[in-house]
Amino acid sequence: MTEDFMQNCEDELYGILLKLRTKEDCRALLEDLCTYKEVENMAMRAHAAKLCMEGKTYTEIIKETKLSSTTISRIARCVTHGSGGYRKFVSPDAPEAAAPEAEVPEAWAPEAEAPEAEDASAEELAELPEE
Repeated sequence: MTEDFMQNCEDELYGILLKLRTKEDCRALLEDLCTYKEVENMAMRAHAAKLCMEGKTYTEIIKETKLSSTTISRIARCVTHGSGGYRKFVSPDAPEAAAPEAEVPEAWAPEAEAPEAEDASAEELAELPEE
């Protein structure tokens, strides 16, 4: 498959998603498009992103979602440094209204000390450099 072909397929998918109007529309499309496990995994990632934005710690998110710390780290990095999709569509206030851009707490500034892993929120841990 060529890169152009894949780009066309992605654009077609985005167009299909833009046609969805209700939860029932979404459910019907996802049931046809994805396996049950794929939908379950996407739902759990969205829920973990919401918990991250609520300030829950890694430990709390792992306990509630049973997702791996690697997956949660990836989600937290996307929440803080991604394209904005989680903040716009998965925020604790969604779907009624998109969440405003959150102010970065002073404690998360680059000069701040690294938080203890058990006490840190997912967003704080996402800010740490990878080892």
